[in-house]
Amino acid sequence: MQWLLQQFEDTSKLAEALDQLGISYTWHKVVPFVGELIPEPVVADPGSVVMFGSYTLWKNAEANGYRRVSSSCVLSFANRFGILTSSTAPMHCS
Repeated sequence: MQWLLQQFEDTSKLAEALDQLGISYTWHKVVPFVGELIPEPVVADPGSVVMFGSYTLWKNAEANGYRRVSSSCVLSFANRFGILTSSTAPMHCS
């Protein structure tokens, strides 16, 4: 599973939890309303991507054909580590 994180303060807690678990991730800035990611991620498997950040990430996921499935696994992870806030939203989980 490949983790793409939007670069802002609230996701630093998620990054700390991923670090503790030895899970790799990449940081990205998001162009508002457009959904473009900077830097552009290199995705090995579009069916195995977790995107965490603002709802603008949805446009990027749609544009790149990432499989949209239930986000319950990301919600569970976020709740377990106390990192879900009103300004962050799990987007995709496979």
